[in-house]
Amino acid sequence: CCDESVLEEILLESNHASLSGEKILLYERIDKLKLNMGIQSFDSVCLETIKRKSDQDHIKQVILQALNSKINSVGIDLIYGLPNSSLESCLNDVKNAVCLGIDYITLYPLWIEKNTILEKQNKKHNDNNWINYNDRKEMLVQMSNILLKNGYLQLSSYHWSKKGLPNYIYSQRQMEGNSWLGIGAGAVSYLDGLSFNNTYD
Repeated sequence: CCDESVLEEILLESNHASLSGEKILLYERIDKLKLNMGIQSFDSVCLETIKRKSDQDHIKQVILQALNSKINSVGIDLIYGLPNSSLESCLNDVKNAVCLGIDYITLYPLWIEKNTILEKQNKKHNDNNWINYNDRKEMLVQMSNILLKNGYLQLSSYHWSKKGLPNYIYSQRQMEGNSWLGIGAGAVSYLDGLSFNNTYD
């Protein structure tokens, strides 16, 4: 059995669609747990384009429940440059996150991985729904400016923290090349210089 006293941090990555008030009540009982949600966007059109559930009321409800719980910190991932997004929609994403009072905000550019639904969509359509590099760059600049103006501290290329909270230990270890352990289907670990993925089976 794992000795919890030696754990520096437990970072739980969650899809907002699978969260509930009952789960949040359970999570807040776990010492050193930090909750991070892959929101990707608050924009319904963008979420529907990438085949993600887009119930805005539910998204904001679970975020507020988590923020008002005893969970150590709550973060979200936002992806800029999604198909059918715009500068306005990306800026609205950041404004929503700021208004909700999110502890950690991660701004990721759109990466299209091989053999994914997005790669197939891109090859099939290859039209104006896809955001070019210069537009993505402008999105990042203006999104970052909003966070700076609202008191967020930039911790790395992607990570932003409210009130100067330190970066996730997990993220810091990734950047420094130190070890971390990923638990769950598809999670990635890095131990003793070796990186490996958990299987889905």
